[in-house]
Amino acid sequence: MRYDLIQQLAFPIDPAKLGDILHPYQACTFPNTWKAALARTLYPDRSDDDIRRGVPLWSLTTAFAAFQPDIIVDGNGGGQRFWLGGAHRPSDDVLTALIHSGITSVVHAQARRYPRRGIRVDGLPDLLAGINPATDLDWREVPLLADDGQFTEHTFRLLPDLIVAHLAEQAWTVDHGGVSSSQFQRIATADGAELMSWPPRDHPRRTRRWSFSYVVRLSVQTMPADPTPHLFVHIGLRRWASRKVFLNNNDRALSVAVKAPTSWGDGPIPPLIARARMQWRPGPKDKKEGRMDWTDDIVEVLSRLHGVALPDPAKLCADPLEHLPRPATPVAGDFEAGVFYRTGFAHKHPVGDGVSAKDRWRIFGSLTDSLRAHLTPMGLTKRTHGVTVSPRPPAKKDGIRIPTTAVAAAVGRKITIEVWWQTSIIRDETLAAIGRILQMPALEPTGTNGSWRTANDHLTVTVHTREIGALATDLDINKEITKKADRYRDAASRRIRQVNDWLAPHPTSQPTFVLVELDDDKAFTTDTDPKFVLRTAAGRNGRNTQFLTPTKDGETDANRTTRIEQSLRELLVRQAGVPARATRLGLDDHPLPDTTRMVAIWLIRKNGLQTSSFPIAVCCDPRQPVIKARLYGERTWLPMREALLALSALQNEHALVPAKAAAEFIADVIDQLGHLDGPTLLTNLAQNTRGVWKTTANTNIRIDSLATTTEAHVPAAQHPNIRYVRARTNLSQETTQHYAYAEHKVEEDDGTISTVKIIGLSAGLWQPATSHGRIFFSTPDKPATASGSSPKGSRIELRRARRKDGTEHDVLDIASDVWNPQLVEFFVGALQQDDKPAAWAAAAHQYRYVAAHYDDPTLLPLPMHHGHRAGEYLLPGHMLDDAISEQT
Repeated sequence: MRYDLIQQLAFPIDPAKLGDILHPYQACTFPNTWKAALARTLYPDRSDDDIRRGVPLWSLTTAFAAFQPDIIVDGNGGGQRFWLGGAHRPSDDVLTALIHSGITSVVHAQARRYPRRGIRVDGLPDLLAGINPATDLDWREVPLLADDGQFTEHTFRLLPDLIVAHLAEQAWTVDHGGVSSSQFQRIATADGAELMSWPPRDHPRRTRRWSFSYVVRLSVQTMPADPTPHLFVHIGLRRWASRKVFLNNNDRALSVAVKAPTSWGDGPIPPLIARARMQWRPGPKDKKEGRMDWTDDIVEVLSRLHGVALPDPAKLCADPLEHLPRPATPVAGDFEAGVFYRTGFAHKHPVGDGVSAKDRWRIFGSLTDSLRAHLTPMGLTKRTHGVTVSPRPPAKKDGIRIPTTAVAAAVGRKITIEVWWQTSIIRDETLAAIGRILQMPALEPTGTNGSWRTANDHLTVTVHTREIGALATDLDINKEITKKADRYRDAASRRIRQVNDWLAPHPTSQPTFVLVELDDDKAFTTDTDPKFVLRTAAGRNGRNTQFLTPTKDGETDANRTTRIEQSLRELLVRQAGVPARATRLGLDDHPLPDTTRMVAIWLIRKNGLQTSSFPIAVCCDPRQPVIKARLYGERTWLPMREALLALSALQNEHALVPAKAAAEFIADVIDQLGHLDGPTLLTNLAQNTRGVWKTTANTNIRIDSLATTTEAHVPAAQHPNIRYVRARTNLSQETTQHYAYAEHKVEEDDGTISTVKIIGLSAGLWQPATSHGRIFFSTPDKPATASGSSPKGSRIELRRARRKDGTEHDVLDIASDVWNPQLVEFFVGALQQDDKPAAWAAAAHQYRYVAAHYDDPTLLPLPMHHGHRAGEYLLPGHMLDDAISEQT
């Protein structure tokens, strides 16, 4: 069914209507004297002038989430930002115990991790003696409204917590169409605020309990060029471990929801559900004395202050159901608790992941009713008509096909393909697939062992197979090197030299593409994964690489064939820079010129709070036979294959550049594009670039400006060939969830007319009502690989479905994973006179459908997609900051 309306799960906020929700808050900042004392303890090898600005406070953060969940922890409390906030000031005894225990945990952990620093654990008593929360913390009332009645900076962090407290006090309950109901309670979370249906629900058709809860997360967000804050609602599903918890990899901690019989201090009524963590602690080497334990020593605080203890972690993992409640059924002991399920567990959960459009509609409707006195939901958003996208290529019953004319135009008429194999089945099937997907004659031996060749009128392909052997095993880590980064660098350097020696007899004289058979990242740790090292070594030897995992247990022949074909397409199309599929850009009645190019700015960033990145620009020009990229430090645009190889050659300070230099690169790209003939659509992703490209942040946006700093003034008219569209994804819940909405009139038996609401999902471009008319939303078509679950289905309510023979039956959609497309926001930031915003937003939307290497829409427009994937050539995967979140 085609829908012409979508409902965003969001409420514009009018401070004047919040009334009794806006309770005053007490808050304090992190004392500078504590910060200095901690820094001197953790960095004794540095002078006072060289002390790092930040100190690790993770133990303190997790302590409050577990034992004072009604306290909000925000940032590091520096400057004007608060560190701790709450409706009530906590007990000084509780604060002292938690903070001292948390600091103790940090010091011990840092001393173990960085022995060369010379951290003195025996100095803890003196450190703690100088940390007295009762006298050192300056608690003040936080104003949530300024004198003019508008929000303060603190409101964005505190308001979601106030709203969930208001809902919890009302005992907010969702009615699931008269079938059942779910009551929601507060649960501690790292950001925003969260409500969770508790007690959990059980799978109704299983003898053994398999439980799940709905989760509602609230956050306050802003919209581009709009001063009105909005409350965003994100509805998800949390599944609970129901059988013995067993993990193949014990590196990650397990999250646990814990609800005490009464609050642990001066907490809220009703008490919050706390969030704690437990992890496997290995015993002495070569001895089976490991144990599952709570992650922090601060668990002892609970017993010391309140005379109670959390459930035993080993028993909780052995039988997660013992403390998991049922409605009106008491659990063993004093605590209710549940272990968060995740896909790495040994047992597959029979409840599918995700929340359907119908369940979202049901929960959001109930939330709207409960908040009606204070908030009104956003109005329905209308479809932008006349937007035509490239159709999905027809299903390929005989496999994927790659046009050799396009490959030859992008990289040249002669190429080499190498297969670095571990198993003969992958080697042999890859050899068979090469000629098939390129639609070329079968490979013929060249007379040299392990070499073949094939050719047609457009392309000549030489193929070599090389057994990769020990080069595909774990990196050899020197454990005598104490610093993790140094250990990795040492192991990587030695493996790169080994690859260089291995390849020395096989120099490349033409574009060379390598398919590497390598185990997935679950087979390695972040220290020992050789993928990035192999890619770097191959790149420095003139080879582009694509990785393929060995055959999996139980894998069908057809699935393995598809994986091999798709890997070859990634290699020979995406990495070769084969251009986008031809498409008509703009609106049907307002098309853009055929010469319109699209350029994306992308920052390859490290994980964490980094001030450095590596900027690149990617260009899709319909007049060019290849996608090109410009790298920092260059003004020449390189074919994509060459740009990727250039990234792999960068080292040390050349790989990451300061923010100011990155901003200057972006400004220079804009200036360069402004001198090209023909129109250019410039794009970026807000979450990726706004730390450098300051004017793309919501609060700094100036419509029809191409400036990259807040101080500069570059009107769009100065570059009449450039238009600019900023994208934003749901990372950090910055875009809303949604469902499609329609109404259908039905004549009843008595002749009366009733209205039936129809809920679903729909692809398209959508425009909400705004004062400037520059915001659009893009939703994609459902991928062919997505589950077949219906958006009209529910985990609780039955629906009528039609069998193949035409008969109807009741269906409960509880087992299938639910595909929910995330909504990508396009803000048309800069236009030229007489431009139509919808036409340029449509072009950004249409560029999600044009990838030559992928049949389904990409999350980001194609040039941005290329920029994001290029990061694999510069940094190891575990170091990359994705800056996007995948669709679910």
